[in-house]
Amino acid sequence: MKTIFFTIIICVSFLSTEARQQNSTLKLRADSLFIGGDYLSAKITYDSLVKRTFPNQEWDKYFESKSRMIECDWRLGKIEEAEVSAYELYTESIEKLGDENLYSGMADLHLGVVNLLKENLKESEKYFLKTLEVYKKHYGKKHTEVNNVLYNLGVVKKKNGHIDSAIYYFNKTLEYDKEEFGLDNIRLTDHYTNLGSVYQDIGFLEKVKLYYDSALILYRKANRVNHPLAAITYSNMGANYCSMGQFEKGISHLFKALKIFEEYYSNSHYRIIATYNQIGTAYFELENFNLAKNYAMKAMQL
Repeated sequence: MKTIFFTIIICVSFLSTEARQQNSTLKLRADSLFIGGDYLSAKITYDSLVKRTFPNQEWDKYFESKSRMIECDWRLGKIEEAEVSAYELYTESIEKLGDENLYSGMADLHLGVVNLLKENLKESEKYFLKTLEVYKKHYGKKHTEVNNVLYNLGVVKKKNGHIDSAIYYFNKTLEYDKEEFGLDNIRLTDHYTNLGSVYQDIGFLEKVKLYYDSALILYRKANRVNHPLAAITYSNMGANYCSMGQFEKGISHLFKALKIFEEYYSNSHYRIIATYNQIGTAYFELENFNLAKNYAMKAMQL
């Protein structure tokens, strides 16, 4: 009997170890799909992981996978579904792991994003602040995840028209990322373009140029100068030059943006239409009425 009992323990232990290794492999596959932007396939794979990890009470993989599924949903535009799942994640994580556990903070983060996407800015800020409190407890005050929440608070403040607060958050997160990832890291482009956008809203045009130029320099260094995000920066730069009365420079940047947009999007995409209109308006200001008319007509025909 002792031999049989000992053999059963070894078998159960082996199966448990093997299952955990398989779950780790499955998580790597799901993460790879997520990072690659295949959110539908990633969600399916994370769902498989959720079903496999629950029986063994692998709570870290279980709740992290549920969190990723929620992010897949809101990135796919399934806002209502993401919101319901976030509430469920919050409740279940509290039941299993207690108050202010890390995954309750993740649930609050998703609720903040969902409300931001729905333009419920007051609710969005409330959830981001709840996330910030939990994340600081688990990660400390200086951590990438904490910094990401501060960045989201900056976005909320910008949308609310609280410009000074938005600038504070964007500068704070910029300085952290510079220190953590180096001065040439591509993630700094988000901070530069957001700061440029804030200053554009209040008419500080020289600062706009400074921040957009900084973003474009990093896109060039990372060989992403033909990426749609770089095109958006070119477009913003073009608009800024036009606001400064430098229409030739504005048109030059708008054409750079247009070329990239046309490589990535269909002719009827709103960014292409908007760029045609911007170019037409710039030519009108230069009193080149034929070209102004041509680009206005192109926008109308799409």
